[in-house]
Amino acid sequence: MLSPMTTSVRLWLVTEVGVVITSISVLLSFS
Repeated sequence: MLSPMTTSVRLWLVTEVGVVITSISVLLSFS
């Protein structure tokens, strides 16, 4: 059973990965 803390960290990691992928895509499109 997952604790609320683990779920929060997981959501945060997913958000961070999404931001990084978006940033890389934007940089590549402008380069």
